[in-house]
Amino acid sequence: MSATLYVDGLLASLSEPELKGMFSRFGTVLTIDIVKAPTLQSVGIGKVEMETLEEATRAAQALHRSYLGGKLLLVFHATTGTRHRQEPASLRSAREEQEIEVARS
Repeated sequence: MSATLYVDGLLASLSEPELKGMFSRFGTVLTIDIVKAPTLQSVGIGKVEMETLEEATRAAQALHRSYLGGKLLLVFHATTGTRHRQEPASLRSAREEQEIEVARS
């Protein structure tokens, strides 16, 4: 299953082949997309799809908070589905009890 990473802090001059080269050290890069303004100049954000979650994780761990041309790179896993996971019932019950106690005082 493929995994997508978002990259922030890219140099405006960085090309898609250069970005692919950075990530291909960690596995198979399926797609690369550098976000561009209407002027066709990079806005410094890119999206990289890796073949597996493991490859994406290795790339993110190695490149997150690294520097490229003096700029700090931030690399994040894209999330899919719901933004928040369901809270386990035991934690939800404890939290609700705390909220009731606070409301009573």
